[in-house]
Amino acid sequence: MTLQVSLRNLCYSRKKCIVKKAKIVIDFFRGNYYNVNMNLNKFVTNDEYYTPECLINPIIDFLQDKIIALPFDTVESNYYKILKRKNIVKFIKYENLIKEKESYDIIVTNPPFSFKYEIIDTCYNTQKEFMLLMPTLALNYNSYLKKILDYKLKIILFSKKVKFLNKKKDAPFTCHYLHNLYALNDFLILNPEGEEK
Repeated sequence: MTLQVSLRNLCYSRKKCIVKKAKIVIDFFRGNYYNVNMNLNKFVTNDEYYTPECLINPIIDFLQDKIIALPFDTVESNYYKILKRKNIVKFIKYENLIKEKESYDIIVTNPPFSFKYEIIDTCYNTQKEFMLLMPTLALNYNSYLKKILDYKLKIILFSKKVKFLNKKKDAPFTCHYLHNLYALNDFLILNPEGEEK
């Protein structure tokens, strides 16, 4: 693997830059290539958007009595705040999802879009149920549609745009959950308040 992005141009703040560069280099030499990619991605693109409650509440009924793994969330995330009310929720690092797959029933998350294919592959290879929130724009990619067909995945589509929060700005998106829940139909449309259409 090669570092394709020049570290010299990655940061604006000098002190933060030194710390972040050091983390990337350490992860690279330890072989934690996923962490390297994630950290480089944060410098190059800004695709981290925080999920609003109106996209989590409609799926609560699908998650009853399940132990939920949250690979990309913290105690500040809406997924954690909402799902912990009725479920056991565990923070499991993305790179440990397969190794720790006996400790949870389902993966639920809004993953970084830039790594969608790698994340879909990993979730599929856990042989566990999963629900991944994705922008509807992804359905324009042939390679994304191929993943859906190859893995026999299903879609829950939301009927209107929803405002996501970003550190720099808010952005409206139409989105969908990509999932493999056996109990649900192949295609389902919900509105953000949870009413089925």
